[in-house]
Amino acid sequence: MAKVIDHNNFWYIEKNPISRAGIFPYLGREIGLPDLEADKIYNVLRSEKELMNPEAIKSFELLPIIKGHRMLGPAENGLTPAENIPQQGIVGEEVFAQGDTLYANIKITSEQAKDDINNGLKELSLGYFCEWVKESGEYKGQPFGHSA
Repeated sequence: MAKVIDHNNFWYIEKNPISRAGIFPYLGREIGLPDLEADKIYNVLRSEKELMNPEAIKSFELLPIIKGHRMLGPAENGLTPAENIPQQGIVGEEVFAQGDTLYANIKITSEQAKDDINNGLKELSLGYFCEWVKESGEYKGQPFGHSA
């Protein structure tokens, strides 16, 4: 990943990983399905098949990059209004898949985000929507789902 600093002191980073297939821990309240325990951790599969779907790939284009995992949108829909969360940067218009990972060029605009990254922060959030499917199974030897 090459970082270029522009005349605004914004960081432009080429081919930055933005999402990958795998199993990820989520609290029940983050998933939002009615029969999940709010404070229990559930292992959620983000499958290669779904992540590499052209429609899914396109949906990552030009998303704001924020710190933390909050969904941006109208408060009346139970989301956080975008003006209430400082934007740390933006995902570029060309998102592409390679292996089990999605990549994009990104621009980091926030001084706080740059400081956090310099101090070891590895993950910023894109805050995207998905359809949760309740099923259990195993992915590359790791259990996922409701009973995992």
